[in-house]
Amino acid sequence: MKGRRFILLIVLAVLMSTTTVYAYKKDLIKINDGKASVFDITYNNVRKLDGNGTVEVKDNTDINLNTELNNPGDYTEYIIDIKNNSNKTAVIDTVDKEELSEQAKKYIDYYIEYLDGEKVKVGDIFKAGETKTAKIKVEYLKDVTLEDLPKEDENIKFSFNITMVEK
Repeated sequence: MKGRRFILLIVLAVLMSTTTVYAYKKDLIKINDGKASVFDITYNNVRKLDGNGTVEVKDNTDINLNTELNNPGDYTEYIIDIKNNSNKTAVIDTVDKEELSEQAKKYIDYYIEYLDGEKVKVGDIFKAGETKTAKIKVEYLKDVTLEDLPKEDENIKFSFNITMVEK
């Protein structure tokens, strides 16, 4: 098992929208509702906490994380600040987590949660100006057998898609 290497790519494609319009602008996603207010959610201070990996942030709304896990029990954790820069309350409308294959579920897990251990979920509220810090963890499960593992090294790509709307 030591010789097997798993390179994982997490793509967090974050889509911010309201039921009326949405617009993209470099560094921010802003929505103007005609009342001189702006809906603006950004992802800041994305950094690796533990493990072997890299971080690439595009326009504060699209984050690519790469991690390499070599042995059972290895993991990589990333920290991200989710900030509501607007003067409107935002709520998470959807959290879509790409499903791993049945084979991959036997040896890999990944999730996103706030630092207090609470999962990021639909209905989470971000008040105007509020920042919440979340942790993304990718782990090579400890209790795997040789039969659980693929025959060759593999790259696994998976993602979280989070949609936030104005409350």
